[in-house]
Amino acid sequence: MGDPQAPTPTPTPTPTPTPTPTPTPDPSDPCDLYDANGTDGIQKDEAVVAINDYLIDYTIDKATAVAVLNCYYFG
Repeated sequence: MGDPQAPTPTPTPTPTPTPTPTPTPDPSDPCDLYDANGTDGIQKDEAVVAINDYLIDYTIDKATAVAVLNCYYFG
């Protein structure tokens, strides 16, 4: 068996990871407004929402819809 007088090892504390700050969307950037999942760029479903907002719901103007499509096609 082990030495009864040997010191008991103390556990090393596990460092707590620092959370990565979430960037705040820029309200003047249509790409930020339509980026629903926070990934880089606009995905197809997000571009479709912008087109629906322009063509069907009339809640955004043509320039905003085009800006979102530019983000989708050209990153």
